[in-house]
Amino acid sequence: MIERLVIMIPTDTIDITDLPAEFFRAATEIIATAMRLSTLQEFKDESEKAYILAKLREHGWNVSKTADAINTPRSNLYKKIEQYDIRRETGGLVIAPPDGEL
Repeated sequence: MIERLVIMIPTDTIDITDLPAEFFRAATEIIATAMRLSTLQEFKDESEKAYILAKLREHGWNVSKTADAINTPRSNLYKKIEQYDIRRETGGLVIAPPDGEL
């Protein structure tokens, strides 16, 4: 999104008015999700899951690169992926990997 904004905005500065509506919608959804959780532990778990999912997407679902980027052992990341039942997405669909693969 940032690259697109840099190309499309004719000025040297990107202003808040230049940001697309989906940028703000995501923040609203995060706040709404946080408010429906009843305990601090639920909030921590949801936050950690969202963070791991975002980092996996950022690194093309490469677990080794993601583990390096977030400074955690790969084995720990695999445990978290299993704990939160995180599945790789493809074209809007969530695909469950075969036995132990991500």
